[in-house]
Amino acid sequence: MLELYEEIKKNGTLILTDTEYHTLFQAEESPHSSLYKYIYNNRENLSGKYYIFGNQIGTAVANMVGLIDIKRIIAHKISKPGLDILKEKDIELEYNEIIDLVKSSKNTNNVCSLEKLLLNIDNEEALRLMNQKYID
Repeated sequence: MLELYEEIKKNGTLILTDTEYHTLFQAEESPHSSLYKYIYNNRENLSGKYYIFGNQIGTAVANMVGLIDIKRIIAHKISKPGLDILKEKDIELEYNEIIDLVKSSKNTNNVCSLEKLLLNIDNEEALRLMNQKYID
């Protein structure tokens, strides 16, 4: 597990594993939208329990919880809005730092567009917007 945590911190990676830490998905560029597409396209085969490791975790990942059985999230940084959503769910959380909002993986001076899009909306609306943006 320590190797996965070092990987996310060093490379800005987002990783989905099973509970034995076998990597099922990994992305460095556009990690949140890539994870959503992966979960959506593979949801029928993702019937176990899973962990997410992320450099930055925010509203996007928080709203994905429930699409598959996420049991634990390990983050280097977690956004305040994402943390608020995850505290309402039965998820084990570990993180080093709370940040205002997730930064873009392409330009760290900007807020992640998906984080902005999903602020202050409920889970059903967040999933509808992610479907509209990445699937439809």
